[in-house]
Amino acid sequence: MEFSLKIVSPMGIFFEGKVTSLNVKTSDGYSGILPNHAPIIAPIEPSVLKFSQGEKIFVAVIANGFLYLEPNSARILTDEIVYEKDVDELRASKLLELEQRKLNDIKNKEDEILIRSQIKYFTSQINVKKGKF
Repeated sequence: MEFSLKIVSPMGIFFEGKVTSLNVKTSDGYSGILPNHAPIIAPIEPSVLKFSQGEKIFVAVIANGFLYLEPNSARILTDEIVYEKDVDELRASKLLELEQRKLNDIKNKEDEILIRSQIKYFTSQINVKKGKF
């Protein structure tokens, strides 16, 4: 069995097609999604996202977003997403270091939330390149 998956970022449609499973991290932890799943709306945390089409598994790193789930379809809206193969580990390391330095100059709670989110996103990029997911 399959269900429809559509992943959209400000850059456009990242993926649209039929999948057999989806693994995504929400605020409640990782969720394995299969066809005929109960409807939910959940915030997505920066992390590794996986989905499969039969035997083929796709791995990506996703930033903050939202998951909209219906029994036979899933939609993901996200700020940023990149396939594992397209992650630039050196760039991610430099950006992670920059975000970590910003923690020393936090002015308000909103800044802290944004910085910590970016830290999770860049850490996930580095981890996925090292096979840690």
